Amino acid sequence: MTLTDTGPLVAIIENTDAHHAVISNAVDYLTSRTLVTTEACLTETLHILDRSGGQAAQDALWRLVMDHSLTILRPSEESPIRAHGFCKRFR
Repeated sequence: MTLTDTGPLVAIIENTDAHHAVISNAVDYLTSRTLVTTEACLTETLHILDRSGGQAAQDALWRLVMDHSLTILRPSEESPIRAHGFCKRFR
């Protein structure tokens, strides 16, 4: 499993992104594992892609989700409670 943030997701889709070549070279390696991201990163990526590549870029991201190349992690009901505990613990 490879946790993937917004930047690499944009770079995978947008060939004009400064990091597209580096990410493209790593895609075969990365996609041999499960790419995962959060709903927040998915939303941010869609917003950035809308501004840079429009509907076609957003559709390319959705294809990754639909063909199970990208899995969206959803928070559990306990997630906010655990996050609060971590914040208190690591002050």
